[in-house]
This record gives sequence, structure tokens and C-alpha cells, in this order.
Amino acid sequence: MKILETSRLLVREIELTDIDALFRLYSGPHMTDYIAPLYPYEEEKAYEEDYIRNIYGFYGFGMWVVIEKATGEMVGRAGIEYRAGCRDNEAELGYAIREDRWRLGYAEEVTKAIMDWAVEEYEFTGFCARVNPENAASIGLLKKLGFSDSGEVSQDGEAVWRRAGVEADWDYIEIEDTDEKSGEYLL
Repeated sequence: MKILETSRLLVREIELTDIDALFRLYSGPHMTDYIAPLYPYEEEKAYEEDYIRNIYGFYGFGMWVVIEKATGEMVGRAGIEYRAGCRDNEAELGYAIREDRWRLGYAEEVTKAIMDWAVEEYEFTGFCARVNPENAASIGLLKKLGFSDSGEVSQDGEAVWRRAGVEADWDYIEIEDTDEKSGEYLL
């Protein structure tokens, strides 16, 4: 299911047909420097099947795939989840963009759109993100997004960063039909 799109990126739920592309994504340079690798193929396939059914089915959100519109290629993953350490009405933001698409602004573009979507659809009042203290690029992005180091440390030894609210004017295009009477987006 399509979630949203920006001028350059499409964000949608992962599908079982994405497994091979997911493995190509995660086998790229530096992709798992700061995030967990995938399970072995069949185990990952079963995990994703359960994730689609249970996480998307229950919450209506989760980690999605990021598709570059110009090429149709999977260039990353991003999304929101409820995780240990989240406060009331707060979601954890996660993202990873493949190395050959770094420094193009994709991570900032997609995370802004996701936070805006999450506030609009679920009325989240804040976000958290866990980051390895050595991941300077991710820390730089979190600062750009208005996150601050909370001083907390996750069970995995990652720094917990937090951000209250989201900007209302971040530019992205939703992909769902509008209600003919009100003109509002239906998600």
C-alpha cells in the first residue's frame, strides 16, 4: 500500500515481492554499519510476512520501503514504530538510505514527510530516534530535523534523541484519493 510520496520518493509498505530488492539494499556498503542486518533469506521472508500482517495490520504504520521515483529502485527504508523507550503519544522514527544516494537530501526529505504524515494521521505529539553515538551523519540529520539529545541511553547503548511536534509546511504529496465533497485526503 502506498503511504505518501515526495517530489522524488515514494514510500509504501513492504511486500513479499520486495525480498530480493531488500537483500540487495542491505548488502550495499555501510548499510548495516549502524543497523541490524537481515535474517537469512527464508527467515527474513517469514519475518516480513509476519510484519506485514501483524504490524501494518494492527498499527497501520511501521517501517516502509523508500522507492526512487525516477528509477523505480528501492533506495532505503524509513518509517515509524512503537518501541521500548517511546513516551506517550510518541513514535520512534527510523531511516536508512543506501550509500550511492547519500548527500542528495533523501533522508531529510523522507523523514520530514513521514513525521508530517504521522502527526496528521495519528496525532503524534513527538518522536524519538535511537542513534549510535559514532553515527555522525545520522546525528547531523536529527539536528536538522529539530531533534535533541535527551541524555538517555537505550538498552542497546544507543543515544536517544527526541523531538516534539513537526512542521506543518513540509512539502510532500499524499497518494490517496480525496473526498469529493470536502477535498480532504483519505488515508
